[in-house]
Amino acid sequence: VAPLARMTLLTLILLVAAKSAEAQSGRICCEAMTAQCLACKRGWPVDKFCSLPQYRTVPGCQTPRFLPGGTPPRSACLDHGNLSIGQEVTARSRGHAMVACMSQRDRDVVGICSAPNTGHDNYRYCVLGQQAKPAFCGSRALWFVRCQDLLVESRYEAGMSESTAEPAPVPDEGAATAVSAVSPAAPSRLCGCSWSSQHGCVVSSKQLIASLTSKELVKHACSAGTPECDMRKQIVEHASGFTRCIGLGPWECRANPQCQWGAQGSGECGFDEEQLVLRLAGPEHRNHPLVKMIMLHDHCSKHSEEACDADAGCSWLPSHPQASCDVKPALMIRMMVMFPDMVMALQRISAEAMCRAYYEANHSRRHTCPQPRCQLKDGVCALAQWNEGPEALERMLNALCLSSFRYSDVCPGPCRLQEYSEVGDEVVRKSCVAPRGFDFQKAVHATGSWSTRADNEQIIRVMTVLMSSSWLYQNQCERGPRAQCQSAAPICEEHEEREMGLHEIEHGPDGASPAGPALKGVLKRASRAIAAGQAGQFLEDYLENHPEALKNITSKALESLSSLFHSEPTTIATSTLAATTTVPPSTTVNITAVVTSSLQDASAWLLNPWILAATAVMAAAVCSGVAFGALCHARLGAQARE
Repeated sequence: VAPLARMTLLTLILLVAAKSAEAQSGRICCEAMTAQCLACKRGWPVDKFCSLPQYRTVPGCQTPRFLPGGTPPRSACLDHGNLSIGQEVTARSRGHAMVACMSQRDRDVVGICSAPNTGHDNYRYCVLGQQAKPAFCGSRALWFVRCQDLLVESRYEAGMSESTAEPAPVPDEGAATAVSAVSPAAPSRLCGCSWSSQHGCVVSSKQLIASLTSKELVKHACSAGTPECDMRKQIVEHASGFTRCIGLGPWECRANPQCQWGAQGSGECGFDEEQLVLRLAGPEHRNHPLVKMIMLHDHCSKHSEEACDADAGCSWLPSHPQASCDVKPALMIRMMVMFPDMVMALQRISAEAMCRAYYEANHSRRHTCPQPRCQLKDGVCALAQWNEGPEALERMLNALCLSSFRYSDVCPGPCRLQEYSEVGDEVVRKSCVAPRGFDFQKAVHATGSWSTRADNEQIIRVMTVLMSSSWLYQNQCERGPRAQCQSAAPICEEHEEREMGLHEIEHGPDGASPAGPALKGVLKRASRAIAAGQAGQFLEDYLENHPEALKNITSKALESLSSLFHSEPTTIATSTLAATTTVPPSTTVNITAVVTSSLQDASAWLLNPWILAATAVMAAAVCSGVAFGALCHARLGAQARE
């Protein structure tokens, strides 16, 4: 009886404590998308909750705006290097620029000015006191970017005041340092890298093929008969066929549909990574949203500036090291909000790839699978459990609601108008937040997974293996300066791979999730944001630079995302798909057809039976006329035919 009494008393104490923790400032934790309630829901202090990058834009964490009459700050990116207004930087997504202002929305976002007519003049989104256009900014040159996207070109002496600080000499182009964080020093000599004028330092074609065709990785994955073993073998088979591209001249490279000039390095023939992805996924999966975006990037990347401007799905975008044709960002955003499958697939792909990459990178020690997040099963280091997708979608939905209220003062349904107080401030403010997602999240956590597409598993398997195979080399190439990249050996020796593997195991990831083959440009930036749990942040960043796009995407996007939060997840019933798909080496995909099908939806009225019948009658009449004309023409003499 005594143990039972003690257990009952303990249960009552826990219930009272849970009830006390559930309420904060009179609100129920699970019913509000504010810092106080969400922190309460997780059992965290508000300061800890707001310190995480993905939550800094949640109502209640936002940095208070500077009041009129106060002194606006002269420093930006305080958590990432303390940049100064007017300082020269290089943005990975925009190229050379100067810091113009701080964003009202997020302390980790700054406005930069680059080339005229490449941005906008929305200085009203800067903090109060910095809303006038600086003298060094041209017309329509402002663009808001994340601090993590910047490379410092001019250094200021530490400890000096803003008024007396003098810029230090500009370092060599390759010596620019990332603002986001000081990455662990890479190995002294780069290998397996090549310089691309379009994408910077990338994995060379020789190294990429060598990593994809590694027999060692096949051996570990095939210790038991699993779908991943079959996928590894398929990758080895297809990637081996792309070796014919290496060493070809420009004309031979252009004539071979498997090859692409400058794909992995400027001035040389590489292989078309997007074609490899589609061959592995299978033509029957080309309508998957992620495959569509990969093929659209492949289509756009081959355009000149003139052809790019004429293509409805492409846009000529400023970038570093040079401007290039890429997927129109509006299409990327549209695919994210209309097809949540792609968001959750990318997040899971990155998580699965990190498990495999750490397991495969350990060359000199016994292979270890990092636990408890990952577990070793049938020779494959994979995620132990996956249920993180719903939170990313909830943040995306919240970002749409917040942006709509911020830029149009309208809180559209199904968003909810929410009252809140910022940390340390008693003033009650209003914000527009996402609808409650309790039912949706409860269903997901009960089942442990969520999917609406039957072909998600095949795409996830393909991209996971490709991403994990190149992660080790891509990580060290992206950290390398240009001079070292251009002089790097095209393929790594065994001892160099061992050194890189030990380096990554010792220091861990530097905050950048693997991107992998075929994920480039806009798609690469989106995939990394999604993998880091910052899909909502990526969406807000886009809308801050394109507030006019709100009316085009908000209503359908809110309907698409919010529908997930009111019903239990379902899986579309389709025919069972094979784990692997063999595509003949001679198969070439018509990219234009894929792009066209991804951008145009069939009109519903064409399926009307009366329209179909009328079309059939017209076709029969035309065919009869052609046949009758041909018969008459054949019966005529030569003179009459003339």
